Amino acid sequence: MESPNIIEKVSRLTRLYDFYAALLTPRQRQMFELHYFEDWSYAEIGEHLTISRQAVYDQLARVADQLEHYEELLGLVFADALQRDRTKNLVATWAEVKGAVSPLLQERMEASIREIQHLLDAGERGDSRV
Repeated sequence: MESPNIIEKVSRLTRLYDFYAALLTPRQRQMFELHYFEDWSYAEIGEHLTISRQAVYDQLARVADQLEHYEELLGLVFADALQRDRTKNLVATWAEVKGAVSPLLQERMEASIREIQHLLDAGERGDSRV
């Protein structure tokens, strides 16, 4: 069984990948996806790409470093998490005060909350047609 640290690391890397995959080369994306999404071993990837297992390991380590560097520079994953927390707080606050406002304001507020949630969901899916 994997330790929580490995699970947390993989979870973080895949989250970073969701945001920054377009900044990687096609070959880097291929290796990352084979290893993290398809669960291929370094040896399997190396055989498939006709490179050594060590080269795969080194390249994936470089990709992880790059993804972390992009997050340091751009902070998109952090900003997304912050926005999601703020939206949860907004929804919770709205639930508390909803009954104290007119039906028209309730309708407008709920439409706004749905739109915010739609935008966050679309961003998570990478949908640029929002």
